[in-house]
Amino acid sequence: MPEQTPNSNSAEKSRSIMSVQTVRVSNAGESQSQRQSESQSHRQSESQSQSKTLSQVISEDWLSVEAPLEIYLREPAKTIAVTMRTPGNDEDLALGFLYSEGVISNIDQILQVESLGQDSIAVSLKYPDKVNLDALSLERHSYVSSSCGVCGKKSIDTAKTQSLVQPLSKKVSAELLYELPKTLQAQQPDFGSTGGIHASALFDLEGRLLAVREDVGRHNALDKLIGDRLKQDLLPLEDTILLLSGRASFELLQKAAKAGIALVASVGAPSSLAYETARACNITLVGFLRQSRFNVYCGDGIAQQATANASASAEISTSASASSNGSAGTNNTLEANMTE
Repeated sequence: MPEQTPNSNSAEKSRSIMSVQTVRVSNAGESQSQRQSESQSHRQSESQSQSKTLSQVISEDWLSVEAPLEIYLREPAKTIAVTMRTPGNDEDLALGFLYSEGVISNIDQILQVESLGQDSIAVSLKYPDKVNLDALSLERHSYVSSSCGVCGKKSIDTAKTQSLVQPLSKKVSAELLYELPKTLQAQQPDFGSTGGIHASALFDLEGRLLAVREDVGRHNALDKLIGDRLKQDLLPLEDTILLLSGRASFELLQKAAKAGIALVASVGAPSSLAYETARACNITLVGFLRQSRFNVYCGDGIAQQATANASASAEISTSASASSNGSAGTNNTLEANMTE
């Protein structure tokens, strides 16, 4: 099994969050149930009394740092991206971005990665003359609008062409999936401090955590994760599970497909284009993952069987969704529930 990689070292963590002074405002001497009761029956009198009972306390709070990172190619000398990210694991972010955008396909194409201060990364390629930066620019500017049906169709076709997804060697149990959010939460130090940062986590099919990356941008968190695996020459990521701490968007599914990840689970909901991309690339897509339930939107990577301690029951439900052109549609989702 690949060696686990830490989320960040101590030096990087000191750059990823910052302390600020805040004024914490609350109703003094009132319980939540009391306030809810008053809001239902005495809205006007409550608003008057609140002005008299507000408590203001000076306290310390922690924020996720958001700062620009320039990704610069030595040859041809060109800035190919400036992304707003949380400092930390910047080399992983640069490598993951270059891979996801098709500039490189393996770590052997990298000659050197060099930090040019806190907000710039310079990358030297072994074969710079083979990089088609014009195609990169055209591809990035093709995603004009999430409601553009033609753009969506072209984007899905591109993702399908670049996909490295292979079928899982075995199906994943519902019980295993239920445990993943708890494992991720225990490995999110910055989220625990700030409550305002995304995470991408990679697991093997036994539920063992392989790597976690956090960032204020969900796409950056996944690029950092992919870059970490790229450095270790572990791509494509066959027989792995990607867990997203928020919703699943098209861009995240596109990156997952290119990295060869066949099962993507998110704590939140997927978008319509993410769903269509998962279907086109044969990715099992799971949403609304909780400790006792989740939805399977497409794919056959989830096992349906009973265990000695719990039984996994599943039923097909029809849920409304929006298609890539913005019109209403329906898709069948598999809803799995845990019964003790």
